[in-house]
Amino acid sequence: MSKTYKSIEDVSSADLAIIKNRIIIEGVIKLTTQMHIGIGGSDINFSPESAILRTSLNLPYIPSSTIKGNFRSAVEAFAKSLGNKQSKKEYICEEYPKKYCTVEQEKKVFKDPCVVCSIFGGNDLASHIIISDAFPVEDTIKELHSGLKPGIAIDREKQVSRDGSLFFIETLQPGVKFEFKIIINNITQETKQKEFELLQALFHMINLGFVSFGGKKSTGMGRFVLEKTTVKELKSKEDFLFPDDVEAKNYTDYFKLN
Repeated sequence: MSKTYKSIEDVSSADLAIIKNRIIIEGVIKLTTQMHIGIGGSDINFSPESAILRTSLNLPYIPSSTIKGNFRSAVEAFAKSLGNKQSKKEYICEEYPKKYCTVEQEKKVFKDPCVVCSIFGGNDLASHIIISDAFPVEDTIKELHSGLKPGIAIDREKQVSRDGSLFFIETLQPGVKFEFKIIINNITQETKQKEFELLQALFHMINLGFVSFGGKKSTGMGRFVLEKTTVKELKSKEDFLFPDDVEAKNYTDYFKLN
């Protein structure tokens, strides 16, 4: 059962008024399979073909919301796999997946959120993790290319293809690279061990290829690897003033993935 408090300031995860430490993760996402992050549309056969999301300069990119959403889903799936019911209640929202944790209760009584919400945020709680949009690596922009992937819509009741069910989606091809940046505030192995362990699990799943982006993930699309990915941990006033002087570690070493 979560602890309760009389003030939001006493909640262990409501600690973003003062940034005491910061983890900065920077690197490259390299696609290993085709990827489709679409512009939306309810008609599967709409024309033109289901296009990928692009910037105003016509460059494909991976929105921060897509990255964060997939990261959160991966962490939630891991939390659901924990051994006993008590662990699950501690690590994931009690009403998951209907809604996230509500920190504020009636009569202004506050409670600790689950560990997942303490990382990614909840109804009454800001996120400790900030993720930027991932844009194409500058020196590879000329190599960006896409293609059309055909598909057939299936009638789930009859388990056969629907009439006129052939459709196409635009996909980025394997080898396309995107630069990304993640900032994690006030979570370290020393200060928030459970939150840090979930982040370790996340990057372990990424390292194993269990996290992917975009649509049609069940068909193997959207898979990627991380390249040139480093971690800097800012702990002191000098670190925040001169982050370029902080030693950068390989993410596999920092999260002890080897």
